[in-house]
Amino acid sequence: MNIPRGSVLLKPTLLSSEDVQLKVSNLKNHGFNGYIKVAGNEKAYLIFMGEGIVSSVVEISGKDISLTSELFLHHYLKKESPTVASYVLAPETISVLSGIHAFQEKYLNTPIRKKEIRKLLGTLDGERITGMIEIVGKSADDAVFLLLKQGRVLTDNFLDAYGQIITGPEKVTELIESLSNQGGVINIFGETPDEIDRKKQEEEEKLTQYRELVVSVESGGILGGGNTVKVDETLLKEWSKIRPVQKLSLLTGSGTLESYKVSGKKGLGNKIVMTASIQKKLRAAKEEYLIVRPDNG
Repeated sequence: MNIPRGSVLLKPTLLSSEDVQLKVSNLKNHGFNGYIKVAGNEKAYLIFMGEGIVSSVVEISGKDISLTSELFLHHYLKKESPTVASYVLAPETISVLSGIHAFQEKYLNTPIRKKEIRKLLGTLDGERITGMIEIVGKSADDAVFLLLKQGRVLTDNFLDAYGQIITGPEKVTELIESLSNQGGVINIFGETPDEIDRKKQEEEEKLTQYRELVVSVESGGILGGGNTVKVDETLLKEWSKIRPVQKLSLLTGSGTLESYKVSGKKGLGNKIVMTASIQKKLRAAKEEYLIVRPDNG
């Protein structure tokens, strides 16, 4: 799935982790409308904002697009100096693209013959699809997009286009007429508003359980044996309000994901205590921050 570019505010620029966080903070303070793309070697993050308020953070890893949070982005920045770009969008286009993690493939590399586009738009309207139509060009850079909100093509009376996204009413009509008269090849990704909201709520509930804890290594034995880690008992009780927590999943900066038994201890604060053997297996440095969540199987 190709992500349409908005109007360029910042061209792709290599920045330090500190400068990325400063850039994000500045755009928040200035009421930014659009998205920031933070791209590393293996994955990228898109931060969608409306009036400077983050509406969603999306992680792109290969072909997978998933909802995530700023916590994961900050964790990622501790080991990456990424390329950063920012793109301006209209508020309504943000409301569509910020749900991209929930979009499903509707049509892929589909030839549209003359006059078929209007029938297809009618179908999308009847299904109330929110998403995007990509009109394929000779390359990804040549593609243009129409955005859909509840089945209707979004238009904007102020600008003909935001980057690759066609929004001017006359330009939208011209593009549809061109497809109707000449045909073309399209990709469509989208979902119903109810399903987008359901998926977002489901993922956000999971994300609220994640914490960033700092590694502390305990010498000698540890309660429960060598496969047990300790966290602050207040945090463990908070997690257990949803369901009893017996194991944690630990994600290190190197991308290692492991599951361990957990016990609670007073006064640990933001520490996660483990044996040297667990630390070695995780390849985690002392005082490194790990992302931790309950492992509910």
